[in-house]
Amino acid sequence: MQRAHRASYEIFRGPIPEGFVVRHRCDVPLCVNPEHLELGTSAENVKDRDARGRRGIPSADLTDSVKATVVEWNANGMTQQEIAYRLSVSRSTIEKVCRDDRKRAKQTHD
Repeated sequence: MQRAHRASYEIFRGPIPEGFVVRHRCDVPLCVNPEHLELGTSAENVKDRDARGRRGIPSADLTDSVKATVVEWNANGMTQQEIAYRLSVSRSTIEKVCRDDRKRAKQTHD
């Protein structure tokens, strides 16, 4: 399955050469606007991510208050990707917070 931003790039700009990634100039991972997309290398993409402060934050570094908010937002239907974007953390960080909460809840009920 192809990611939406890559499909958008190919439809409006043309093929993506092997070894290149499609980068978001707008820093919005869900954006598919071809005007906001450009080709680059993985190394350039990582450099951009780090320069913009979007490097993953381990779930252990999130406060209990933030973790509770993550769980609440997820329970109310917000996707883990949306939560991650809103908090500028990785989706895997949000996934771990939600998984840990489910484990805690299960242990409480057992």
